[in-house]
Amino acid sequence: MPHILIIDDDITTRRFLQSVLEGEQHTVFTADNGISGTRIYRQEIIDLVILDLLMPERDGIDILRDLRANNPQTKIIVISGAARELLDVIKEIGADSTISKPIKAKELIEQVNQLLPASQA
Repeated sequence: MPHILIIDDDITTRRFLQSVLEGEQHTVFTADNGISGTRIYRQEIIDLVILDLLMPERDGIDILRDLRANNPQTKIIVISGAARELLDVIKEIGADSTISKPIKAKELIEQVNQLLPASQA
């Protein structure tokens, strides 16, 4: 089963994403900021990161660049509600996919399934 890390400072979004993904039989880790998310990423084997763009302490762009530099094979979905206009630019920086908030369960599942190989799902 794929291991997915959700990094988002909004507890409601984290819980929603976790519930949807666990319902699809994924193993889910969560972090409420970029620092703890990076720590979890380094401690666990993570196949996919769902990353909020705007967060305190360490923002999503910084984490995205770090992940791409050190782990180019990890799949990354960047999410944002406040910075929707940046989502196209985020793909150029290295995101595999982007989703605007509010996130719909069906869209999330479709994007996760597209990014993870069938052998992992």
